[in-house]
Amino acid sequence: MSIAVLGAGSLGLAYAAHLALAGNRVQVLTRDRHAQAIQRRGVLRAEGAPEPITAEVMATANPSAIRDAQIVILACKAPDTTELLASTKHLVPRVHAAFSIQNGVEKDAWLAAWSAPDLVVGAVSMIGASEIEGGVVNITMPGMTYLGRRPETSTDALGLCAAALRGSALRTEIADDILSVEWSKLAQAVSGMAVAALSRLYWHDVLLDDDLSRLLVSLVWEVNEVAARHGIALIDLAGLLPVATIAAKSAAEGQAEVQRLGKELLASGATRVKVSMLQSIDKSRRTEVETLLGFIYREAVRLQLDLPRTETCYRLLAAVDRRLG
Repeated sequence: MSIAVLGAGSLGLAYAAHLALAGNRVQVLTRDRHAQAIQRRGVLRAEGAPEPITAEVMATANPSAIRDAQIVILACKAPDTTELLASTKHLVPRVHAAFSIQNGVEKDAWLAAWSAPDLVVGAVSMIGASEIEGGVVNITMPGMTYLGRRPETSTDALGLCAAALRGSALRTEIADDILSVEWSKLAQAVSGMAVAALSRLYWHDVLLDDDLSRLLVSLVWEVNEVAARHGIALIDLAGLLPVATIAAKSAAEGQAEVQRLGKELLASGATRVKVSMLQSIDKSRRTEVETLLGFIYREAVRLQLDLPRTETCYRLLAAVDRRLG
């Protein structure tokens, strides 16, 4: 199967490595540093769980060098999406299916406008990855990938994507309600990204800290208010904060759930997990603040909801973001 991973950073390269190792013809559009390193070594390397792998991929920083692909995986950070999709419009006539492993709930609409609504499969990635060096990534959390039908998604598109992922070592599950999965991931992304990026701490440290875990619970509550107004029910998923449980419990009970997860990460040795927003800030790159906290804040304004903690975190991170890149 021919697969193109567009805008591949650490997470996109992790997917590319697994899919190529499974025998797919994988093309990767990535930053020049990664492309040159992969070309020089002849392979892409992914270390960490479940085990280190190397795979042959075609890597380039030139969008026009990406050719026919049956499946397109959108993996760039949200601020780069418009330019990237415009530069790869030549791929659309031969695309059979597409999905995004980006954060947020607007990503599917971006892909649908680029290709066609029936080709776009809903997707959520629970995998964590970070860069070691050019062309080498570390898989810090070997989580699940959820796929599901959006209202317009064709059965063929969903089947094609599921077959590609399940044919690799990537753990994949078909979700009955992919919108609930996407919003539940958004609840973690908004709360977790905000607290971890502002505190600059590793993920398990955020979860274990009394003040930060309490703030995280409050942010989950606020996202749940917006989700409810959209008719979306948050759900608890493996690899995520139990956001539905947190949203339904008292502050003290929610905090206990958060800290329980932190203790599990500490016990498992997952002590080097750094959220992607903090990784971007560390590299002086624009973040996904507008797609995550900005989206929730703007929806709250539209719906006349008062979300004070989300607004405060959004304004702080937006100020940081304006000075990056």
